[in-house]
Amino acid sequence: MGCDEPNVRTSRVLAWTSGTEANDLFAPATGPLRTVDWVSALVTLEVEANSDTAAMEVVRSYSLSNDGITWDTPVTLADGAVVVSGRSYGATLTSIPMTKAWVRFGVTTNQKTGSDLEQMRLLYTLTLVKR
Repeated sequence: MGCDEPNVRTSRVLAWTSGTEANDLFAPATGPLRTVDWVSALVTLEVEANSDTAAMEVVRSYSLSNDGITWDTPVTLADGAVVVSGRSYGATLTSIPMTKAWVRFGVTTNQKTGSDLEQMRLLYTLTLVKR
């Protein structure tokens, strides 16, 4: 691959909420990836099924790690717009920080209303640009 050729990865993610507005939860869509290999990322999401999109907030995010086991608090991607239904196309590339050795991508969820546990199945497409 050349320096600017993208690498596309697709996965299905089951995201859920804790049933309380106080807790954000991270649902990984990828395993650990070396930060040294990639310069930027773009994420497209498609909601395939959900229990209640009005009660659930889903945001594109990533988490960093030094060892690939212990992960930092997730960070919202630059185009981390909330997805409630249908397809949400990534709007901009997000630079991948080189502050840690590993990165994993996924979504962060939060309960917007009510206290029932909510679930959402997403088709997650990650486009990575090689360093």
